[in-house]
This record gives sequence, C-alpha cells and structure tokens, in this order.
Amino acid sequence: MKRFLKKNVLSFATLFFTFLHFSSMACSPCGALQNVTQTIVGNNLELTFTSNAGWECCYNVQIEIICSNQNFTGTPNYISSQICLNGGNGPSTTTTQTMPYPTTVIDLSNFCPGTYQWRAWEIPCYLYTPTQTFTVGTASPLSLALSQTQDTICVNDNSQFSAIASNGCGNGTYAYSWSPAAGLSNANIANPIATPAVTTTYYLTVTEPTTCSAPKVDSLTVVVNPLPTATISGTAALCENDPVGQITFTGANATAPYTINYTMNGAPQTAVVTSGNSTTINGPNSPPGTYTYALIDVTDASSTLCSQTQSGTATITVNSLPIVSAGPDLELCEPNNTSPSEITLSGSGAATYTWTGGAIDGVPFIPPASTTTIYTVTGTDVNGCIGTDQVSVASFPLPIALGTGAPLFGNAPLTVDFSNFSLLANNYIWDFGNGVTFPVGGLNDVAYTFNNAGTYTVTLTASNGICYDIWDTTVIVLPPMIVTPPNVFTPNQDGSNDQFFVNVDFGEQFTAIIINRWGNVMAELEGIDDGWDGKVNGKDAEEGVYFVKYKATDFGGRQIEGHTYFTLIR
Repeated sequence: MKRFLKKNVLSFATLFFTFLHFSSMACSPCGALQNVTQTIVGNNLELTFTSNAGWECCYNVQIEIICSNQNFTGTPNYISSQICLNGGNGPSTTTTQTMPYPTTVIDLSNFCPGTYQWRAWEIPCYLYTPTQTFTVGTASPLSLALSQTQDTICVNDNSQFSAIASNGCGNGTYAYSWSPAAGLSNANIANPIATPAVTTTYYLTVTEPTTCSAPKVDSLTVVVNPLPTATISGTAALCENDPVGQITFTGANATAPYTINYTMNGAPQTAVVTSGNSTTINGPNSPPGTYTYALIDVTDASSTLCSQTQSGTATITVNSLPIVSAGPDLELCEPNNTSPSEITLSGSGAATYTWTGGAIDGVPFIPPASTTTIYTVTGTDVNGCIGTDQVSVASFPLPIALGTGAPLFGNAPLTVDFSNFSLLANNYIWDFGNGVTFPVGGLNDVAYTFNNAGTYTVTLTASNGICYDIWDTTVIVLPPMIVTPPNVFTPNQDGSNDQFFVNVDFGEQFTAIIINRWGNVMAELEGIDDGWDGKVNGKDAEEGVYFVKYKATDFGGRQIEGHTYFTLIR
C-alpha cells in the first residue's frame, strides 16, 4: 500500500482540504450513491458514481482502497472530483436532480500485484457503497523454493527445512508461517528444524506484510519411519545333553528384516538377522549352568536404518543330570535245593526311580534262580533330569567242594594224589598251601610233590563262576629219613649209653642183626625203639668189636640198608 499511496498523496491532500470546506455547509438530507461501477482499463482503475443527494450543495466521493485481507479503517486514500448541484449555492434548497461524477481514474501502475477491496462514500453523507474488489497482475508474484536435508527420518531424528522466497513487492521482506507447528523448532522462520513424531506434511505460507500480494503456499513432507522394537524368548530350562535350548529373537513395528545385537552372560555376541520378523538360534545343553541372553539394540531394514536400544532377557538353565546309584552288584549263592533269598535294590541320587525287570524301588522281591540279571534304574530329579545306573544280581546254587588226597603224611619228597568229587561247579582251583595254585577245568585227579618238609593246608575251590565252596585237607611232610649207628657201646649200668640203639630220624620201620667177629648172632632188633643191652642169654657179652647190619624204612616206603661196626667197652 505504501507504494501506491506515494504517487497520489498530493492530489488526495488537495481534494481533502476542498472537502473540508464544503462539508461545513448544511447539505442534507443525503442519498446513497448510485450507478457505482469499476472498470480496469490498462493500468487504470476507472470508477463511476452518481450523486443522489437532496440539496443544492457541492459534493465529492471519498474512496478507501485496502488489501483484500485487511479491514477498512474509514480513512480515505483517494477522492473524486467535486460536483455542485445547481452551482452549489442553495444549501437549503432541495432538489430531485441526480448528477454523475466525472470518472475517477486511479493509476494502478505502482500497485503491487494482488487483490484489493474498496468502498466509497459521499461527503458529507457518509453512506458507504457496497465493497468491491479488483486484482492487479497475477494472484501471487512470489517465488518460493523449498528443500530439506532429509525427506525420510526415524522417530526422534530431524530434518532441516530451507525456504527461499523471491520476487514480490515487499523489498525482500517476507513473513513465514509453517503449519502444523507441532514438531517444528520455530513455525515462523524460513529454516526450522522438523522433528515430527509421525509422517507429516508441513505447509508453508509466505506473505509480504507491506503489500497486498497473495500469499505463496507450498509444502514439504517428512516421512517418519517408526523405531523398531525387539523381544526375546526361549527355553526356560533343560537337562544336560538334552536337545539344545533355543532362543527366539523377534523384531516388530518397522521394516523387516531386523538386525539385533545381544549379549550372553554379559559378553557381546554376533548380531542376528531375522528371517522375516523373527529368527531362532540354538542355545547350550552343556555344561550345566545358567545362560542369560540380553538384548542390546535393534536396527530395521528401512532406508534410514532406524534403531534403538532394547531391554529384555531370556534365560536357559542347563540342569545337571542326577548321579543315580543302583547299589553294589549282588551275588546270591544259595545252598542246593533252596530258592534265592529276597533282595531290595533301592536307588539313590534322585527323587523318583523306576526299574527294569519288574523291580519296584524299595520293595523286596526274589530274583530268578540260576541266572544273572541286569537291572537298570532310572532316577528323575526335581528338575525332571534323568540319570541311570545298573546293578547285576547273580543267583546260583552254592557249589559243594569235596576232595581226597593220599598220602597226607610222609617224608620229603612226598607226592600226594588228589581227587576231586565236587558238585554243582565247573571251575576248580587247587591251592597246595605253598604259594602254588593249579586251576583245572574238570574233575580230574591231580598229583603234587612236596619237596620240602612242612605242614601244608591244601584247598580245593569249586566255583560255578559266581558262587564257590572250599574243601581243605592237611599234608604233613617230614624231612628225609636219617640213620645214625653209634660206634661205641658202654653197657656198664651207669645210666649212660647202656643200650645199643641205631638212631633213625623220620623213619617208620627198622631191623638190624648184631654179630661178633666170629659171625655169631648176638641180637636182632625189630623196631625203631628196639635196642641191645649187651647181653647174650643173660650174660654180659665180651668187650670187643661187633658188627651190625641194618635196614630202615621211611613213611613213604623208601629204605636205607647198611652195615658198620662198633666197640663194646665196659
């Protein structure tokens, strides 16, 4: 408005003062202006009016032109030429005459392009014409270029707007108004920072506050990709060496696939990439322990790679297997013709137990006879983990070990013949009591020679592979027989060496003949303990040399024969 007012300010002032002069006349009553028209011819706005006043006075029309978006103030900025009815000399004389005003021409060449509105009134009547509008040039002479640093962002990210206005009539003065204002750092600047929460189209209205130029409107759209989220779930607990536990990662709320970072027991792991929205990885099944998986962050596959930190855990507990014990192996050796004894195999190390072979934990039962049965116990602990163990129960009749040996007494070397009469056995071991053992597979006779004197306990162990019995006997082995004839004999009744004895150690039998040097038999000895008292037919034998011939037999029937001489002295 300032530009088009400059040109017309002088004529306006002249007309205004003229108006003040005539307005002092009492020119009433008034009538509304008639034949109000507007025509734009070239750069001129041509206005016509017809006065319908009721007095012979002088009149003019005041015109107020403003922008179409402004409000009238009642202050004119243009004034028409003056007219006077009948010379204007009869202010108190009424008339019915109407008089057209000369065409009022307003130069529009200095008007900025835009839409204007105007109204007029006749002085001194102050009856306003209806409002009329006209447009100068195009609707908007402004040029506007918009740009932004990012047209697609993630939630909480931002895009810098840039608006460059040009042209117009305001000497480079522009007003900016962005709508909506939500998410903008400042809705009334050219370059606000936009941080919308959702995809938003922002409309920019640029105006020139000092002109009537129509506003320029353009828009920018910021596409806001949502932030992805992630959840984690998995197997809660398993037993050692069960099928592996599994951890499932699921992304949501954004563009799949999702890249998810996580830790396991606090240690960063290789990121997983979902197939679609989710993926599953294998967890551990050994060693026992607690494995906690925790989310770190998630990134989607959108062009903006939106991401955010995440929380959430899944824990796999690998429980130890129970160490189940079935108890020690049992060997039931029952006397012949009797049933096996009752047994009870109670499991330990778990909470509940099941057995094979019809056994029930803690309940006595009789196992099958004459066989070996393997019983397996399965123990389940409070976590549902399972352990197993086995116990062997052998039930066999008790063998009867029985043997004989002969001879069981004699001089070394003594060969003893042993016989085996055992029952219900199939394996035999002879132990000769001197560290020597001799296994045999059947009821075969065994001969063994004892070369050294001593008392030996010989045992026979008869076994069926599980049960056994022992028979034993004692073997007495004497040293070899020793014969020692004396060489002096003194039968003088002094209590020493009064009888002639041949000393036989470890012998069983002894015979001897004593003769004199002429070959006469002096005495015959018939036993180990038999001796000669030095008499012949009750009379003392003569002193001198005598000869003895002897035979000694040991306990094994071996003989020693010899002859020697001795001297009889009184």
